[in-house]
Amino acid sequence: MPEFLRTVDERGNEVVFYKVYVSLGRRKWMMEKRFNNFSDLDKLMRVKHANLPKLPAKTYFKLKTDQEIDSRRALLHSYLQEIVNRPDMRTSPAFRSFLEIDEQIPESVTYQPVKMAEISDLTLGAREFCYVESRGFLFVAMSEMNIGSRLDSYITNFTMPWEKKKTKKASDND
Repeated sequence: MPEFLRTVDERGNEVVFYKVYVSLGRRKWMMEKRFNNFSDLDKLMRVKHANLPKLPAKTYFKLKTDQEIDSRRALLHSYLQEIVNRPDMRTSPAFRSFLEIDEQIPESVTYQPVKMAEISDLTLGAREFCYVESRGFLFVAMSEMNIGSRLDSYITNFTMPWEKKKTKKASDND
């Protein structure tokens, strides 16, 4: 059984589909992808991921013989194998979409973090995190990271052993 499929598209041009077999746990499925699908995947992933393997080069002329097509198929297989073995691909939306993982195994859907806002030039550091799962809230306790400010705050709030500690009265809060 060949690992590629020659067919004719709606315009009458011969096109080649490469068969991609996926096995994830007990689930197995087969997809047919064109070279352009691999090329699109590669472009999307290069934006977010470093050190990706090299995609086989595009040819200016159509591949004519089965040997040429099978040679490219082997190179695409090697390309995919290298990517599949990378841990950072497990949550890559482009990669998951290419392999149709979310459609085949809906219980494995992962969600990418979405940047809601960005604070620049913030000199505070995170001290504690508290996540309330039932509400989906994340609270972060922040503090000044500049050592000069931290020492100033510590010295200002320091009390000597002979000083009386101030107690707050209920009337002080009004």
